Amino acid sequence: GLLAIAGGMFTQGSMGGEIGHEDDEVIRSVTLTRTLLVGRNEITRGQWSAMVPNTPAPGGCDGPTCPVACVNLYESMYFLNQWSAAEGLTECYTLSDCMGTPGTSSCSQGNAEVCEGNYSCTGADLVGLDCNGYRLPTEAEGEYLTRAGTSSAHYLGSPADDSCVNPDISRLAWWCGNGDNRTHRVGGKSSNPFGIQDTLGNVEEWTSDGFGPRSAEM
Repeated sequence: GLLAIAGGMFTQGSMGGEIGHEDDEVIRSVTLTRTLLVGRNEITRGQWSAMVPNTPAPGGCDGPTCPVACVNLYESMYFLNQWSAAEGLTECYTLSDCMGTPGTSSCSQGNAEVCEGNYSCTGADLVGLDCNGYRLPTEAEGEYLTRAGTSSAHYLGSPADDSCVNPDISRLAWWCGNGDNRTHRVGGKSSNPFGIQDTLGNVEEWTSDGFGPRSAEM
């Protein structure tokens, strides 16, 4: 189901010296002006196959409650448009000059992070953030939903190092410390304070905006 998460102000970015910090992750104050309706879990293979005839090769975990993996940005937008149309909502993306077949990606040598597929588009435009159909979150929305009111590196705190042995991270995510380089069924780890699971680990998520300067109003 979907969770209603009220918008608000939060601090986006990463402090210098924090584990995993990148030079471009500057601290900024961001205000989300919308209430967000978001999925409790990652999109599953079952949800994907209900909307798209072809389902990408599994990233290890194979079943209707496993997350769909090896989906490129255009495929994710195509899926969301199909989902919106199925429920009589506005399609949030205008995809142009698309070629190939959505859902035909596969993972190179079993690595869920290296995907190969033939579906691509020359244009992919978001109708608008107020679109009533399904869309990807912006980067700011994604970080807001992941932090869930906290300010540490993750919502259980900040790791002392970047090794794969932190038991706190293993409580909330499938990662290098427990994931065995494969995907796992959704919802298997503890939820964050907003009630969302798998915001960290398992599979990577796409966002709706590209790299570049950002406004403080989203």
